[in-house]
Parts: sequence; C-alpha cells; structure tokens
Amino acid sequence: MKRWKQFLVTGILAVSMAVSALPVFADEPQPVSTESQVQEAAITDTPNDEEPSGIQGETGQDGQQEEAQQDTEQTNPSLSPNALISPAAASSEAPAPTVTEAPKEYHPTVSYETHVQNIGWQGAQSNGATAGTTGRSLRLEAIKINLNNDGADLGIQYRTHIQNIGWESGWHRSGEISGTTGRSLRLEAVQMQLTGSAASDYDLYFRVHAQNIGWMGWAKASGGNAATAGTSGASLRLEAIQIAIVKAGSAAPSADGQATSASFFPADDISYQTHVQNIGWQNPVGSKAVAGTSGRSLRLEAISINTNSPSLMGFQYRTHIQNIGWESGWHNTGEVSGTTGQSLRLEAIQIKLTGEMSRFFDVYYRTHVQNIGWMGWAKNGESAGSEGYSYRMEAIQVVLCAKGQTPGGNGTAAFQSRKNPLASMDAKAQEESSRTGYLILIDKSSHYLALYRGSKGNWRQDRSWKVDVGAPGTPTPSGKFHLGTKIPYFDSGTCRCWYASQVTGSIYLHSVLYFQTGSPSRIMDGRLGMSISHGCIRMELSNAKWIWDNVPAGTTIVVY
Repeated sequence: MKRWKQFLVTGILAVSMAVSALPVFADEPQPVSTESQVQEAAITDTPNDEEPSGIQGETGQDGQQEEAQQDTEQTNPSLSPNALISPAAASSEAPAPTVTEAPKEYHPTVSYETHVQNIGWQGAQSNGATAGTTGRSLRLEAIKINLNNDGADLGIQYRTHIQNIGWESGWHRSGEISGTTGRSLRLEAVQMQLTGSAASDYDLYFRVHAQNIGWMGWAKASGGNAATAGTSGASLRLEAIQIAIVKAGSAAPSADGQATSASFFPADDISYQTHVQNIGWQNPVGSKAVAGTSGRSLRLEAISINTNSPSLMGFQYRTHIQNIGWESGWHNTGEVSGTTGQSLRLEAIQIKLTGEMSRFFDVYYRTHVQNIGWMGWAKNGESAGSEGYSYRMEAIQVVLCAKGQTPGGNGTAAFQSRKNPLASMDAKAQEESSRTGYLILIDKSSHYLALYRGSKGNWRQDRSWKVDVGAPGTPTPSGKFHLGTKIPYFDSGTCRCWYASQVTGSIYLHSVLYFQTGSPSRIMDGRLGMSISHGCIRMELSNAKWIWDNVPAGTTIVVY
C-alpha cells in the first residue's frame, strides 16, 4: 500500500507543478499545494487503508527497488517518460498570431468638361451630370476628363473620332484635351479605358447624345478594356456626354431619356460583294464603294450583303433576274441573291435595312446599268435598275445615311420600267422640294406626268396620266421650273389650247388641241403618249383643268 500511495503522490505533484507554471492574473487566487496536503488528500480518498483492486502489495527487495525508482522519478521529473511539459515552455515555441488589416476603401471620382460650338469651354461636370447641350444642335469639339483616384492605382485614357480626321492615333491621359478647338470640327464618337492595377475593381460608364438619335445607351469600360460611344461613318455630331465611375459589378446609371440601347453604331460597317460575268466572286467592298465593273460590259449575276454589327442592323434584299423576274422571297444578311453558273444577268435590286438602327438610318443604293450608266439613288426597299428593257446591271453602291440625309448624286431616276414607269417617278420625287405642298414631275421618255402632295422625302402621288411632249425638232426643255401664269386658253394656228398653266416662257401645260370655238367641244387632235408638240405638255381637258383650278403658282415642276 505504501508503494501505491507514493505513486499517487508523485502524479499529483507533477500536475501541481504544471499548473503552477501557467500565467497568474492579478484578480485570480493562486492555488497552494504542499506535499503534506497532497498526501493528506490521497489518504482521505482511500478509506480503511485499502488498496485499489488490481494493485497488490509486495515486500522484499523488488518492492524496495520500485520505491527507490519512484523516488528518483519524483526527484527528477524530467527523467520520467510520462513527465508533463509546462504550457509556458510550449508557448515559447509557438508562432505569434497574424493580424490581418481590413483593405482600404477607395472612392475615385470623375469630372469632365467639353468645348462646345459657339460657346467654348463649359464648366466641369462630374459623376453622371450632363456636359454639353441638348436641343440646340451644337456640336462638341473637344473634351477633357479628370480622374481623382483617391490614392488607388487607377488611371484613365481616352480618345475621340473627329470629323475629317477619324480616330486619334494616340490616347490622352487624365486632364489632357482630346479633339480640336478653333477648327469647327465635330466630335462623332469617344473611347475610354481605365488603367492601373485597380482597373478591374471599377466600371466606367459613359453615354452620348448624338445628332438625329438622342441619348444612346451606356457604354461600359471594365476589366481594363476600352468601350466606345457615338457613331462613325454617319457624319453625326456629338452634342452632350455623361460619365460615371462605380464599383465593379454595380448597376448602370439610369437610362432616363434613352432613345436606343445601342451605345455605339458604326454606320459604315457594311460590306457587299458581287458575282461578275467572266470574273466570279469579287472581294467584298465597304460602304459606298463600287462593287462590279463599269466600262467593261460585264453583267452582275449575284450579290451578297453583310455586316459585322448584326445586333444593331441587318439587310433584306432581292433581285430581278433575266428570264425569272423578281425573286419571290427576300434574302437575309449574308445570303446570296441571284444565280451563279447560269449566265443570267441581274437587272434590278431592292434592299431593306432591318434591326434597331433602322429607326434612325436609311439604306441607299444605286446601280450602273447598261446603256444608261449610273442611275439615281433608291432607298428602303425601292427598286433600283431597270425592268422590261433587258439591260444588265454592271455595278452597285450601297450606303447608310441618317434619316433626313442623302448620299448626293446625279438626280436622275433610280429605276426605269416599261411595266410601271411611275415607280421611278415616285423615287425621284422624294429628292425634290416645293414651297407649295404640290410637286409635278414629267418623264419625257415614258410620256407620264405625276402630281404629288407632301414635302421633300415624304411626297405621295396624288394622280398621274399620259401626256404629249415636244417633237424631236421642238423638244420640251428639261430642268426644274416653277408654275407661273395661268390663262383660260390660247390659240395656236387653227387650234385652241384650254386651261393653260405656264412652265417657262412659251411652254405651257394645257389640254389636247381643240377647234377654235367658244367652249371646248370639238377635239382637233386628241393623241396622247407621243412626242408631237411644239414643246408644250398636252393632256386630257379634265386633267389640264384640275391643275388650272387647284395647283398654286410657284409649284415646282421637274421635267426630265
């Protein structure tokens, strides 16, 4: 039993030494353990001096050796394989705890100012406010952008697309001027990009107010990539701009007043290619370039029209083909209209613009036709070329124009048809203007007069009829005139001409020829649709009277 008690005392003392090595705080009582207290506790814990089961008392030399060994272990606890390591000793070997500081919050801001036509430099705006003007048709000419990075590794660079210059070759940094001053050149588009290691932490939003369009969608420069806002290839001025910088992934600023979701529209981003007799498919050409040939008497046989901006615009088109006529269906962007390997000429074409930007742009096209040359511009599904003459198309041009604008040209008809000469007159009428709300066109080759109501670009054919024009020896003059004097009738030789309205000089619009009686009752020569007059334009009596009664002086008359 003595050996058992000694073993218990030794264990308790070892635990007491380990606890005493722990740090002691001022407000905690220090435990007190003495050998006598430990022994006393051990004796008290075992009543009746009984040994616990499984431990047998031993006497003799072996018992004395074990007791001596226990005494040695108690005296030298470090020699025991079961000796405890104090927490103080263990803590001296542990690494110090790592303290992580919260990342610094940066709050960059952006300010910008614009140089405006007739105004000059305006005051700076910031964080989404409008710089420039709206509703005043004033162009932006230059811009200066400042980025306050609030200590972040963050910068900005930008450049502009300038009238007659195009994209600037280099980028401007914060505070520098992009564009021109004193040269009356409009800005048409702008590109921006965030730079620095913090560029991916922020999104730069910007949008522009463009001529004929209004506020376009927000462009977003993120992840260090550039973005673009405005238009190119359309000759449209920028009028105002808004810029804002936000944390990456934040929602875009308000779309209030937005006319289109498109932030940038390259109106010149079209291409087309033609399949030509004896040549095959030519390389694609760009906006307003000539596809095909001229002066070589080679027919077009097929065409394909394409764009790299299918989300913004597309095309539908069909052609009038030798021995086939108009295709029954329309072809979509990138498809082939016409034939190959059949030696069939294209004679006419119709093209429509589709997609988001068709609300703001028109597609114009014109053809170079056998025996005629370059014809006038057709647009938005109108016919260009010829029908019923067996003339080949030899070349074509295609271009987009903002609504209200035209590509210019020779002013001739875009389409001639023996089946429907009035179609080409309708197309030609849209290019003309008249101060009275009436317009008269006279096509000498088809012997038709067409009368229109409306305004330039929006003329509606009201009525039309066959007429006579001047004989080869006394031709009706071509040109643009204005309706002049009106007289009830005049006599020429033995005939009388009723309800005469002056075109120019002695050239009048009037009735067919009547005998000289007090009223138009006996027709002398009622032929129509011929070149037989002395230069005047003859028509049925009722038609001459309608013009005489209704069409005011000053009305534009176009003779061609």
